[in-house]
Amino acid sequence: WFIDDVSSVVSQGDVCLSTATPLEVNSTVVLSKCDSKLNPFALTNHGRVTPLISMDTRNPAIFMQVPGAPGRIFMNYGSGRAWEGFITKPKTYLPAVQEWARADPKRIIVATDVDVLHGGCSENELLRRYHKTVGASGGAPVVISADISRFPSFPNAKRMFESLFGQRRAQVMKAFGLPKLAVDAYKTPTVPGAEVQALTYQFPNSGFMMGPADKLAEVLQCMLDNGWKGGGCLQHPFCPRAQLGVGQQCCYDDQLGLTRCALQRPDLITIDFAGSIFLSTFFMFNLFSVQQGRVINKVTNTAQCFVHTNGLDYLQPFKWDAWARRTEHEMLSTRQAS
Repeated sequence: WFIDDVSSVVSQGDVCLSTATPLEVNSTVVLSKCDSKLNPFALTNHGRVTPLISMDTRNPAIFMQVPGAPGRIFMNYGSGRAWEGFITKPKTYLPAVQEWARADPKRIIVATDVDVLHGGCSENELLRRYHKTVGASGGAPVVISADISRFPSFPNAKRMFESLFGQRRAQVMKAFGLPKLAVDAYKTPTVPGAEVQALTYQFPNSGFMMGPADKLAEVLQCMLDNGWKGGGCLQHPFCPRAQLGVGQQCCYDDQLGLTRCALQRPDLITIDFAGSIFLSTFFMFNLFSVQQGRVINKVTNTAQCFVHTNGLDYLQPFKWDAWARRTEHEMLSTRQAS
């Protein structure tokens, strides 16, 4: 028998110790094929923790440790899949979330990109911040991450989001004891030549979604239906980039789909305006400090749950990927010293 020290899955060959009823306490232990992502995960007590589903088609591992503070595992639903462009993410997430929803529709699920750092917030802190954000948003159950810029370009996006979400943003920030524009204090100045610029921390970022499985499935279906650019998008200057995919998939953008869905369904979707759960770093700077092995958010003055190091544009003055590597090393050194 083999025990994986990252995922804690117990296996022998292609057979894993599993659970007959994964979502029930004291379930009977059974043997099952290791290709099941649900059962072995629940067996290891991770089933009592908010699941983090992710998608990295470059990595064959089913379970991946989240960089940063210990204790979080990605469930990689991209393992063994081909990259088809940005449509790959909602296409992959939707059946996975539907599987969770069939077992327990109200189970809180997190769908997240892999370019993140776990800052060290606890499970209770994660759920408390989620429920506080939902409560201040009039009950909209799916919380998505924010972004300082609107990308891809969306006509009148700033006006529409301020009109539809401005008051909600103020209420969410108030719930965390913060002024409405607190996060904006850490945005970078205008960068000449950049296609996108730092505006205000209120636009959707598709790198993080959190909510009940049944409601999250609704959001993912909406994204699939609404992410098509249409009208000559194959001529877009970014189209040759490998990560956009091939053929007509270059016409799809998951973040565009999420932006449209947020505007269509504010009753279903709200935004982590405070960044207390998942803070996107694109065109931001000087947001965090590291104290006692945890990443401290300077806006909220609390341990950050997840940092999205999506600021890899060469025009940015702050390189968040390098920051993440240094920070993870510093956090590891702190743990070893203690």
